[in-house]
Amino acid sequence: MQPNNTPNRPEINYDRNRRPASIDGMVARRDYNPRVYRRDSMDGMQQPVSRRAISPNVQPTSPVVQPTFPQNQTQLQTPAQTNVQQPDNSFQPPANPSQKLDFTPPSKKRKKLVKIPRIRAPKLQHRTSRALQIIAVTIIALGALSGLYVWYKNQNSPEKLFIAAYKKNLSTSNYLAYTNSGGLYSRIGYDFVNPKNPIIFSEQNISSSGAVFTAEGYGTPKETYIRYTKLPKAIQPPLSQAGLNTYVKIRSEGALPSSVPASIIKASDPRYRIIGPILFSNLDKAKADQIQNYIKNNNVYKFDKKDVSTTKLNGKKVTVFNTKLDVTKVQLINQSLASMMGFTPADVEGAIKSLDNYKDANVKIYVSSDKRIVRLEASGPRINLSTDYYDFNKIATPMEPETKVLWQNFATVHYQMQAVATSAQPASVVDNARKTRLSALHDKLIEYQKQTSSYPTLENLNNPNWVSTNLIGFDVDLLRDPAGTSLTVQSSPTGSSLAYVTTPEMATAKCTNTPDNPCAHFRVISTLSNGKQYIAQDP
Repeated sequence: MQPNNTPNRPEINYDRNRRPASIDGMVARRDYNPRVYRRDSMDGMQQPVSRRAISPNVQPTSPVVQPTFPQNQTQLQTPAQTNVQQPDNSFQPPANPSQKLDFTPPSKKRKKLVKIPRIRAPKLQHRTSRALQIIAVTIIALGALSGLYVWYKNQNSPEKLFIAAYKKNLSTSNYLAYTNSGGLYSRIGYDFVNPKNPIIFSEQNISSSGAVFTAEGYGTPKETYIRYTKLPKAIQPPLSQAGLNTYVKIRSEGALPSSVPASIIKASDPRYRIIGPILFSNLDKAKADQIQNYIKNNNVYKFDKKDVSTTKLNGKKVTVFNTKLDVTKVQLINQSLASMMGFTPADVEGAIKSLDNYKDANVKIYVSSDKRIVRLEASGPRINLSTDYYDFNKIATPMEPETKVLWQNFATVHYQMQAVATSAQPASVVDNARKTRLSALHDKLIEYQKQTSSYPTLENLNNPNWVSTNLIGFDVDLLRDPAGTSLTVQSSPTGSSLAYVTTPEMATAKCTNTPDNPCAHFRVISTLSNGKQYIAQDP
């Protein structure tokens, strides 16, 4: 840096080997650095800046060396001289020469922030209050969660889930049911849009002494129809042509012929099909609540909550109820439902009686996540089946068939096909069918005797009107030998007919099944394939 060419300013010696003299009492320092200057010196010259402040009390450690000036420059005068020329910046030295100048830059002092004191409770009280608040909030949250959990469990308890599913059953306009029983299947469509006029349409297997037929049915309370769509191979033309793919009217204007077997009635008659272990209908709220409350209050379907489980059915989660049916109460609610739908007790007596097969049976009921009963499985001494319920409120009901063929004209063809199909079966199968029929006939006769204290006579059994009036729900096909075509019972056994014999208590005369002359004993005889007789008789 070049010195300022101000007049009367002495030249400064920049020789590094020479120690500079003090100026106005400022002592030269050993760590002097000529490259560091201060512009605001007292006479405008560039002066070195001290790196640290020097106390005014420090005395010079070396003699003052007077600077040399060129001859053409005016020499600075000492304070003792009177004709001292004042510098341009009019700087006035301190009055006390001993007072040293402090060239230390002023410190940058930060403004003190005024701290506003916080008003707070004592620490112990504050912490206690905060802890109590946390505990209170925790207790409230736990109480809310506990209440929500209890509410959820109550809403989804097994009892409420089952009742909610049953409630939906009683407000169903239509659905399909697929049943598999010992390899025989049935697919039944139910239309309850008008609960007073239920419509049934079906496709199912009909077994006759080991021979399997496939038939379609359609039924209303007044009219029922059936047609065979598949016959056993043993049935050949012209018999097969007469019996295949022809709709036959079974019930006409509500009247049912006496010679219709139960297998044909079951295929299409609402009086039989609306009855079952699980009820479905489309009742108004008051009637549905009546049945629902009875089921809930009378424990009709007994199950232990601990035995309720979940599983997958067709890829969807379902709840499984292992139940024991109170069959008597199930029969009672079925009778009540039939009455609400316009049927008499006599109309549904046979179907109601068939529910006895569920006694001592283990029944599993499957309920879906949308609270629908979707499957029933039953296994017991007298029943083994599974039924799937699906397509709720989705199916379309077909039109009623049109035909001029009545059962009275078709009955002979039907029984001929049954006899031909049975004769083609192995002898053991036919004999087992004979024994089964005699056992069922035996049970029905015992039941009648408990009501009247007498057994029917041979003439009674061969009178269709008497049978339909006094043996309600009786299957007339039990009076036919499996290999025969006649429903007439004989007084002595033959190869293709049954024999029935009754005797009075004293066995001295013919009984008449009257209070004065009751029939006290009976025997039903069937001839087996090997010529031997198989007999079922009273106890």
